[in-house]
Amino acid sequence: HISLYLEEISTLPYAWSSVDVLCDIMGWLHFYSGFANVLVVTQMGFHYLSYLISHYPTQINSWIQKYGTYVTFGLPLITLLPFSTNSYGVSNEVWCTLPSGSLVANNWAIIVFYAWIWLCLFLNTGQLSIALFRLSQQTGVEQVRNNLFSSIGLYIFITTLCWLPRAIPRLIHLFVEYESSDLLYLLTTVPLYLSGFGYAICYYIDVQSNQGKERRASSVHSAGSSLNADKI
Repeated sequence: HISLYLEEISTLPYAWSSVDVLCDIMGWLHFYSGFANVLVVTQMGFHYLSYLISHYPTQINSWIQKYGTYVTFGLPLITLLPFSTNSYGVSNEVWCTLPSGSLVANNWAIIVFYAWIWLCLFLNTGQLSIALFRLSQQTGVEQVRNNLFSSIGLYIFITTLCWLPRAIPRLIHLFVEYESSDLLYLLTTVPLYLSGFGYAICYYIDVQSNQGKERRASSVHSAGSSLNADKI
């Protein structure tokens, strides 16, 4: 969750906008960490859901285990490219970002960030839908379905839900000219802050689920030991 914390820190209003160099760095950090965060969730989904559907490790699992970390921290480095045109800056004297009011900065935002975010959101939604469809065709997988929505499925759902409000306005801005405002930026940024709480809830659910499995396994083991002792 380090990328999530960096993303939220870098989007604090008024915190970095008074110093140009610091604002540029924080603007870049926002895009870099946001990109990395979405990539992590996307790879988690592929890794878990491909195994869930196939019931054994696939080439996707092997590839993610081998190269996933490099992709997560390497691919988002393309967000450095807007520095070549000095495009990072302040939006409405509040936010450090790639201002949508600048054509060059907005194009950079689409190329190095939002196009990738849309792709990841599409993949996340698609793989979750496929997993649910496959599971609906099988019997005796109720517990698997429950586990899907108690862990990785929730991460995917929360990530998609929290990023849509931010990604949609940039997409619209490609076709419709409108004046961005602090209120609009705030409304589209708040869900990203809320995603941190959502991830914390997912983590808590995972911990409780794992503890429940350990208790059940311990109970089965104890029962088996008692049965063997009675036979002796």
